[in-house]
Amino acid sequence: MQRFKNIFSAMTSPAQAVEVDARAFLGSKWSTINDNVMGGVSNGQVEVSDGLLKFTGQLSNKFNGGFASCRTKFEAGTLKDFSGIEVEVKGAARTFQARFNPAFSTEIGIRYSRGSYMTTFDVTEEWQTVRISFAKTTFDWKGQEIKNMPKLKPETLVGCGFLIYDQIYDKPFEMTVRNIKGYK
Repeated sequence: MQRFKNIFSAMTSPAQAVEVDARAFLGSKWSTINDNVMGGVSNGQVEVSDGLLKFTGQLSNKFNGGFASCRTKFEAGTLKDFSGIEVEVKGAARTFQARFNPAFSTEIGIRYSRGSYMTTFDVTEEWQTVRISFAKTTFDWKGQEIKNMPKLKPETLVGCGFLIYDQIYDKPFEMTVRNIKGYK
């Protein structure tokens, strides 16, 4: 019974959030959503330090967990006419996912309306600019790739974020972002 109380508490607790310069990071408010929404105990936090967005934490596979994420929202059309995003990033040498959230559409349907388009990228310990192409994304819903979905349409995007699910549980993760912007 106590585990169910913990799960309910995690599901109803507000996500940790920070305010940033929207011009540098697409959205002005970044928040975390971790596996505790489904009973896991991984932790991930976002913070702003010296104008940089830092996403840090520790993954855990206890209680079938193992992911942490941070995300932001923005107006539809923000990434219209762009081919993808460029992220100036450094951190622990790990693989992260970039996730892009479309507005509801009849093409995607109500069943998959909480899904996102995703792709992976690697972070290194040195500053680098990573180009994340919208054309290389696949549609993901609850950890499963959904086939035959429409291609990502940048003009429909209303949010993006980063997720880590690399099954490395014995060391913390860190990703520091200097800038996120669209590229053509």
